[in-house]
Amino acid sequence: MKTWTREEIKILTEQYGDVYDISLLPIDRSPGSIKHKASRLGLNKTFHRPRYTHDVNDRFFSEVNNTSAYWAGVLAADGYIAEKSLELCMCDRCVVSKFKEEIGYTGKLGIRPPNAKANRVKTAYRVHISRPKIIQDLKNIWNIHSNKSFTLQPPNIHKCKLAYIIGFIDGDGWILKTNDNLIEFGCCGTKEILTWIKNELQMPNPMRKNNSDGNHYAIRVSGKKAEAIIHKLLNVKLNFRLPRKWDIIHGSN
Repeated sequence: MKTWTREEIKILTEQYGDVYDISLLPIDRSPGSIKHKASRLGLNKTFHRPRYTHDVNDRFFSEVNNTSAYWAGVLAADGYIAEKSLELCMCDRCVVSKFKEEIGYTGKLGIRPPNAKANRVKTAYRVHISRPKIIQDLKNIWNIHSNKSFTLQPPNIHKCKLAYIIGFIDGDGWILKTNDNLIEFGCCGTKEILTWIKNELQMPNPMRKNNSDGNHYAIRVSGKKAEAIIHKLLNVKLNFRLPRKWDIIHGSN
């Protein structure tokens, strides 16, 4: 039997009473082992799963695969992450509807009409999900947390990186034709996430700072190099990608 470390005992002692599910504890041990150790430490608790109005697969982001990586990329780019909930709100109804379907959320699709005061010129669609397990996985596995706009780091993954990048592009990137009929590809984000994307895609062009304030940059590439990158990403097997961005490559010849 593996000896418990001081760090594990510290986590157990501090967090055991704050979770409704043992699997939410960041300890790599079986539920039985955790309960046994907690009992020996005098930490007694009955776990009651809270009642929610709607169902959702709260382990959707626990496993790293192309589907979870894609949606993690979308949320990293265009989601809102709070302490206990997440929201995806976009003008592309097909994206939000597909996310709702794939994560198994049974609540309604929210609709936000155009609002000049909120600087929203188009109708937006949203889902709002409150699940501690999802928020914890987004933070621990995918490095997505509140205040991510200027602090986002690359995900803690060793596979499915291209799927994540595709999702990030669908959330905060572009694929278009220039006036010279060349394909251009690019995206915006923090220096850290763009450096990671740039290295993964072997993009030769330098990053450019988008404005004078904050950690906000952009990367872009056009022509044959852009087409090569897009074709590489199109070879990734996914259930979904945003058609208005990716379909443009089919008309580039």
